[in-house]
Amino acid sequence: MALLTGIRKGEILGLRWRDIDFEKQVIYIRQIYDGYAKELKVGAKTASGVRSIHIPNMLVNQLKKERKKVLVNKLKQGIAYNDYDLVNCTKFGNSLDSSTLSKRFKNHAKKLGLPVIRFHDLRHTHVTMLIQQNVNVKVISERVGHSSIQITLNQYSHVLPSMQQEVADKLNTLFVNM
Repeated sequence: MALLTGIRKGEILGLRWRDIDFEKQVIYIRQIYDGYAKELKVGAKTASGVRSIHIPNMLVNQLKKERKKVLVNKLKQGIAYNDYDLVNCTKFGNSLDSSTLSKRFKNHAKKLGLPVIRFHDLRHTHVTMLIQQNVNVKVISERVGHSSIQITLNQYSHVLPSMQQEVADKLNTLFVNM
């Protein structure tokens, strides 16, 4: 989810099923899990953090599978299940702790033979991939909940130099073909 949406860890941990529109393929960021206070909070890290994010089919399909697992678990736990409507939760429906999510991520990466990176690096990877695909920086900024494109440009300026060569190559192609 982090790689395909660029959403923050607290946004992933606070995401509810009612905040996913499977038909429109949109996730709405409306609450977060505050790891310091260890509680769910309405809103987001910033005012621009409350947003909608269109998601690809592969994520929609995976979320539908996960929803079935949560519903089965909910039935299995019965009255012991605390229904906070969370997408990512414990077997009893409670919020996952931020460090638990990071540990699970690292363990899965190791099992799959992937490089072990910080969970937050998935967000950076998402933005970098979009920049490399020439997605408009304004769209990227809105997608990840930055309050301005300047924040996005400042944080990801290291990706832009290689794109300068791409621009020069495109200009060469454009004028050579005239």
